[in-house]
Amino acid sequence: MKAPITSVMRTFDPVTGMQSEADQWCLSLIQSWSLGPVITLVVNVMDELISNALQHGKGQVRVDLQLRGERVWIGVRDEGPGPMRSDDGTFPPLGHANGLGRVAKAPHFWGVKRHDGHGSTVWSELDITN
Repeated sequence: MKAPITSVMRTFDPVTGMQSEADQWCLSLIQSWSLGPVITLVVNVMDELISNALQHGKGQVRVDLQLRGERVWIGVRDEGPGPMRSDDGTFPPLGHANGLGRVAKAPHFWGVKRHDGHGSTVWSELDITN
């Protein structure tokens, strides 16, 4: 039997203090999931995705968090076009997107979903068994 999915979502207006508000909301939620030592990795990836949306995106920022058994899925959506691709189609291109470069090095899956001219979601799925 598959583990149940716990899913929460919240939208934030891109105003001064939004990063702190979003970080606190996410941290409180993630702490309630009792993830143990992997919580630092989850918080760092989540923080970077939110920061990237604030710095490079447009409009409201929607944060989706899902606990999927032994994985945590984080999706951060804004109305911007999403990160640039390199010539070979990979994210992020060399010399760009320092924050997403750190996200890409974390032990997990991640990607970008574009929403037909209505923004993009940068997401990450982290294995929390380690």
